Amino acid sequence: MQPALSRRERKKQETREKIYHTALSLFRIQGFEKTSVDQITSRADVGKGTFYNYFSSKEAVIYQYTREINREILDRGRDRMAQMQTAGERLLFVMENWARFIQGHPEVAFVIAAEGASLIVKEATGNLEELLVGIIGAGQVRGEIRQDFAALLLAQSIEAAAVSQFLAWYRTREKDGLEEKVRFVLNLFIQGSLARN
Repeated sequence: MQPALSRRERKKQETREKIYHTALSLFRIQGFEKTSVDQITSRADVGKGTFYNYFSSKEAVIYQYTREINREILDRGRDRMAQMQTAGERLLFVMENWARFIQGHPEVAFVIAAEGASLIVKEATGNLEELLVGIIGAGQVRGEIRQDFAALLLAQSIEAAAVSQFLAWYRTREKDGLEEKVRFVLNLFIQGSLARN
C-alpha cells in the first residue's frame, strides 16, 4: 500500500495534471504545431515557469501521453500475447498496435515526423525497443529466432524499418495504411530472422 500524499504533493500532482490535460485538449482542437506553451499556460491558468517545472517542452507532453497509451495497450494485450505461440506473432501484435496508435493520433505523428531521430521515436513510443528486445530474446532462447545477431540489433532494425515506413506514410497524408506497411516490413524481417533447422 502506497503512503498517502502530503497536501503539497497532491497540489503539485493536480497542477501537473491540469497542465497536461489542457495541453492535450489544445493539441486536439488546433493541432500540435499551432499550440504554444503560452496558450497552454494561459488556458491552465499557470505561469510559464510552472509549465517548465513539470515539462521541458510541449513535446514532453506528447511523450508522456504516448507512454501512458502504450502502457495501456500493453496491459490490455499482455494476456493475448501470453496465448500467442511464437515470437513472430508477438512482434506483429506489438508493431500493429504501435502503427494503429500512431495512425490515430496525428499530434504524435507530427512530433515523430518533425523530430525524426530514433531517440525521439524511442521516447515517444514508450520504450518500444525494450519490449522488442524482450520478445526477440525470448524467441532466441526458444530457438525460434536465429542467434547469430544480438536481440538489440534485431530490435533496432525493426524500429528503423517501421519508422521508415511511418515517414513514407506521413508524407502521403493518408488517414490509414500504416498498419499494412508495418506488417509488410515485419513479415520480411520475421522470414529473414527465423532460425534455420
